[in-house]
Amino acid sequence: MMADVDGVVGAAVAQTGLEDFGDDSFREGLELLLASLRNEARLNAQGEGYIYARIVTALSQRLQVENWYRRHPEMDDVEILPPLKSSINLFPHTVESLRDAVVDRLKR
Repeated sequence: MMADVDGVVGAAVAQTGLEDFGDDSFREGLELLLASLRNEARLNAQGEGYIYARIVTALSQRLQVENWYRRHPEMDDVEILPPLKSSINLFPHTVESLRDAVVDRLKR
């Protein structure tokens, strides 16, 4: 069965040794994603393992970015110029997009 929010958050903390995720607004979306994977995705054990690892990796990266950002506050002074600024908007930003992409891939 797919882990809950505390389970994946705990795994990311254990993996990195870091604890500060910054703003915790991600938790609501993460709960929706995990609930959807538990209740709608019909994943087999291999699919659950794959998704679990991807979610823990994403959370671990968030911890690392937050840690790096705290150690390098001078980043606030750097202006992001085109084309990078416009390229950032091309990445999926919603939980639904991530969930749909992952579930579609696992069904193949």
